[in-house]
Amino acid sequence: EELYGKIVPLVSDTESIAKAVRRYGNLIKAYQKSLKRSKAKGAMATDMNEKEMEQQKEAADLAKKSLDDLTGAANALLFRGDVDVYQRTRTQMLTYLNAENQKAQAQSSSSAAANEASKKKPTTKLPPCKWEYRGNQDNQLHGPFTTDQMISWTQGGYFIGAQAVQIRTLRPKPKSTQEDLMADLMDDSDDDDDDDDGAEMDRGEWVSSNDVNFQAYLP
Repeated sequence: EELYGKIVPLVSDTESIAKAVRRYGNLIKAYQKSLKRSKAKGAMATDMNEKEMEQQKEAADLAKKSLDDLTGAANALLFRGDVDVYQRTRTQMLTYLNAENQKAQAQSSSSAAANEASKKKPTTKLPPCKWEYRGNQDNQLHGPFTTDQMISWTQGGYFIGAQAVQIRTLRPKPKSTQEDLMADLMDDSDDDDDDDDGAEMDRGEWVSSNDVNFQAYLP
């Protein structure tokens, strides 16, 4: 992206890099020919001729610098594997740069939203739980999901920034001592499954996923 940014100002709207190289080369050659003609005459140049030659020299010096910068950046891209770089037009390079800028801005916005949200999140450990959320598009409940799943998704850019959703915790309701005793008596001794399927759940308050520090809910 940086190399394309260096190339774009050196290429005109309708040019490819190859055409720009030829244009700069022609400017340099034109000055060299004028210089030879002036020396061949062997006569003192008029003030007007001196001024014209000085202008041509400045144009040629600028063309040489532009040519060096252009070929340097293009060759660097060529060595990186962009074998068609010299055929790329200014329009194509601008389209690429705009797409990269939009991508960078989106990533920056997501990162800023995540950083801002982290400032509001608690740092103390909270009781483990599962999660359900309400979809922005379908307005349906989705879940339950584990805290590890939620962390993985937020790290991938989901449920933060513009993609934030309403979310709440799910925990099994605590049982009384009598209920625990009856559950132990009724439990099959060969059944070691300790998941929460079928258990009555306590549901927390709805909050924005931007405001949740999922790390605090890890065991």
